[in-house]
Amino acid sequence: MTDVATWIRQDLEELKEDPEFLTQGLLLEVNETVCELMEDQGVSRAELARRLKWPRSAVTKMLRGNHNISIGRLMKVALALGCTLTAPRLIPLVSQLQLRITPAPNIGSGEFTQHGTLSHTIVGVGYQSLETTLG
Repeated sequence: MTDVATWIRQDLEELKEDPEFLTQGLLLEVNETVCELMEDQGVSRAELARRLKWPRSAVTKMLRGNHNISIGRLMKVALALGCTLTAPRLIPLVSQLQLRITPAPNIGSGEFTQHGTLSHTIVGVGYQSLETTLG
């Protein structure tokens, strides 16, 4: 592994629990979703602003992602686009996620890890047990 790759991996490791980094990622995802909905519906920024009764500049600022948007304002945007907003899911932070599949007899077995690859190809569709381990 190169020095640059090691440096990037270390930075990402440090950032995976950084609130500001995670918030910016979530805001980016929300903005992408809003933009996709607007594009699918043929809604311009001006039209969204009209529906929201906001100045067009407020819609532009929101879509730039330069600030946090409140849940209340995000709900208004969702409703203006014919959608609703559901409660976010809280997902445990894990250092390693393992999925172990014990297939039916004579089919094979496999193990997946967050950082690894499939150690054995699974053939067939039946399985006896499925076990997930959070480490």
